[in-house]
Amino acid sequence: AVEKLIITEQGSGEDAVKKCTGVKLASGEVLTADVVVANPDLPYVYEELLEAQGPAKQEIDAEVTRLNKMDYSCGVLAYYFCLKGRVPGLLQHNVFLGSDYKGSWDRPWTPANFDSPAQPNFYVHNPTYTDTTCAPEGCD
Repeated sequence: AVEKLIITEQGSGEDAVKKCTGVKLASGEVLTADVVVANPDLPYVYEELLEAQGPAKQEIDAEVTRLNKMDYSCGVLAYYFCLKGRVPGLLQHNVFLGSDYKGSWDRPWTPANFDSPAQPNFYVHNPTYTDTTCAPEGCD
């Protein structure tokens, strides 16, 4: 299990760049990487996973303080369905855009927004596209 993300400063002065260069596992082993992707929520990554020394640590601590002052809300409303049968044309990842694309990002989500013409944008993940064991045979 990953215990920390390792942050190093590369370069000096105004050209210095802070970069995640690897991960430290719970066993203490350090794995280096060109790119590290962190999936948890950003406040958790900053508060629990980032490990740095010197100026980079001070910047991380300041960002943790800033993030802790924010109010958070649900970023995703998720529904999980298993459909009887397949949906032709449904890919692994699907984005459906409402009739008012721009406005749908600006208005709050309420039950009324599901009525036409205020249709929301939404995303559908279809894991059976690549892994048929995610649903009963012949289903999405």
